[in-house]
Amino acid sequence: MSHIDDLSISYRLGRRYVIWSFRQFYSRIIVLGKEHLPADGAAIYGGNHLNALMDALVLLSLPAYTMPVVFVARADIFANAFFVRALRFLKILPAYRIRNGYGNLGKNAEVFDVCADILLRKHCLGIMPEGNQTLERKMHTLAKGMFRIAFSAQERMPAGETVKLVPVGIDMGSLFHAGHHLILNIGKPIPVSHYMEQYRENPATALNVLRADYLQALRDVTVDYRTDNYYSTFEYVSEMADTVLAQQMFHNSTTLSRFFARQELATRLTALEERTPEALNALQTLVEQHKQAAAEARLPAWLFKKPPITYLKLLMHGLGMILTSGVFISGCVLSGLPFLCSRQIVKALKLKEKKFVSSIYYAVSALITFPFFYLLNITLFLTLMPCAWWWVFPFICVQYPLGRAAFFWYHWAQKMALQVRYRRFSRKNPVLMDTIVQLQKAMLSNVLREV
Repeated sequence: MSHIDDLSISYRLGRRYVIWSFRQFYSRIIVLGKEHLPADGAAIYGGNHLNALMDALVLLSLPAYTMPVVFVARADIFANAFFVRALRFLKILPAYRIRNGYGNLGKNAEVFDVCADILLRKHCLGIMPEGNQTLERKMHTLAKGMFRIAFSAQERMPAGETVKLVPVGIDMGSLFHAGHHLILNIGKPIPVSHYMEQYRENPATALNVLRADYLQALRDVTVDYRTDNYYSTFEYVSEMADTVLAQQMFHNSTTLSRFFARQELATRLTALEERTPEALNALQTLVEQHKQAAAEARLPAWLFKKPPITYLKLLMHGLGMILTSGVFISGCVLSGLPFLCSRQIVKALKLKEKKFVSSIYYAVSALITFPFFYLLNITLFLTLMPCAWWWVFPFICVQYPLGRAAFFWYHWAQKMALQVRYRRFSRKNPVLMDTIVQLQKAMLSNVLREV
């Protein structure tokens, strides 16, 4: 009898391509806590839910290629019978909620039994325990399904073995665009066996205790702006202060140190709201004034985190761009169309929910535009180029790296253009520039005291 977690050759090959292409979506992937990844299965990977399909691909990429990962997703995607077989191939099971009708809730028992069997076969589950995703870097109440599955499997586990709940913190430099960082912070697994004595006495209490512990474990590995009234203020202040606080805490400003700085800022701002809520009202006013001043300057607010770069640095960057312009031109010729078409397709879809933008962009790029145009490039090369056929192999090897290099060259050029505008603005508008700097100092004064 076949099981959903059986690994076919087609699935293995497809998974390798999906994980490789997923990693190309980001400029850099930093994985913390690799030592916490379980060596075998019987593990449930769960993370904060920010970004639709991209979050699931994070969980898919963590275990070894030989370890299948079965996902539990909302049942409404199974409404179309045409997709059911495809979803099973992708190893996705439905989870039913009240919105799917009370009559369907009973089906969860069967799904949970399948999930328990998967864990007993020492394989993995991937679950987003928050249930619904949001675009806020904020943890929400966790659904109970993940923990019911864990206890159900643990009850049937041989003595001395345990189901492990692995908290995965996901931090993305951008929730909408490619070419930004991705930080995966893997927490220490929580053994479900430690809760079984309490579970036998009172299942509901044990489930709630485990759920609370797992929520705290997720908060420890991600950025969690725990506020109901000041979320935009928390996020804005953190973005403006992370560089300075990273310098205070670690004496450097790297992608990783700024992530830890944002975690610390989230903690400080939460404490500030609890201790002196009136201070948050004043901080919110400063944030709005700073936003307005930055908008008047017609520059993104993050530019003002640092003084304008010197003319010498601008000159050095300009020379570097001239010297590497050949890479940009070659990359555009070979890969410009798939990049452009992917963006235009996503725009044409006019997605009402922004949370699906990067997922659709990734899927369109990885499954449609890049394979199509690269096959077209290879066909044209074999047809038109007056050289031996085997030259196609180095051609295949260089077209994507050149395209990726051109992509980052273009973003480099955009940043340098902004720096030129910033430099010109600071020279021509000293009064407004000073206002922005003073607002920034006042805005950050409560969170940038020495650690």
